[in-house]
Amino acid sequence: MNDRAIPEGLVTLRTEPLGRLTHRPLPDDDPTIDALSDRARQAVAHQWTRRIVTEGRAIDGFERLAAGLASIGADPQVVALALRASDDERRHTELCRKVAERYLGRPLPQAPPPLLVVPEYEGAPPALQPTLLAVALCCLQETSSSTFIEACLKEASAPLARAALRELFTDEIDHARIGWAHLGSTALEGAARAALAPWLTPLARANFNRWWPAESGDGELDAELLAHGCGSRRLGARAALASTRDLIAPGLLHLGFVLPELQAWVASLPPTPA
Repeated sequence: MNDRAIPEGLVTLRTEPLGRLTHRPLPDDDPTIDALSDRARQAVAHQWTRRIVTEGRAIDGFERLAAGLASIGADPQVVALALRASDDERRHTELCRKVAERYLGRPLPQAPPPLLVVPEYEGAPPALQPTLLAVALCCLQETSSSTFIEACLKEASAPLARAALRELFTDEIDHARIGWAHLGSTALEGAARAALAPWLTPLARANFNRWWPAESGDGELDAELLAHGCGSRRLGARAALASTRDLIAPGLLHLGFVLPELQAWVASLPPTPA
């Protein structure tokens, strides 16, 4: 860690203990789950089980991000928020586990959180690598994830799924802000900003491609499953388009990154689906 002290209040764990998973208690009873067919319950449980893995990778990602940002002298409040985000993701994995188990009707086996495969940004100097991770993980991935979860929440009506999605959505917004705060801080000025700029357009396009559905159409999920917090190709497309056009590109411009290639590419994207 760097020599500057991290504000103690920012790293207070939000899980005291992990059993307190949300700011608001999860509903004890959700009759909409019992009304589902076995097929539908299995399908919903499968999606929430996949979220356990996704959230688990982020635990490792934010731990690495905090260490990397500290090593380059980033603002200690930003470092502290990255540390807290790692703890948030532990809570998210257990939250998703509880939801999945409710749909399955049985406990899921415990497994260690998977590690995040952090890319080596070939050609970038070591001092720039933590900032590139902050951009990829927070400004891009978590921003798009917030948009996706918001879209899922708008479709969801089942009480348990809505409560869980609301909690995920609240924290994902905070996690996205970590990257934006770092880009706007005095720790990233002059030569560091100039070195970062050429990476922003390819990183934004790569993030878009991860969210953009591989196939067109939206027939893989019916309204019944969407009501229980499941995603779909349509919602993935919406997250890719809305986050890129309405949040990421304007955010970079607001922070002073003038990127004509990025702006031209964003202008060529199709309209965001309703």
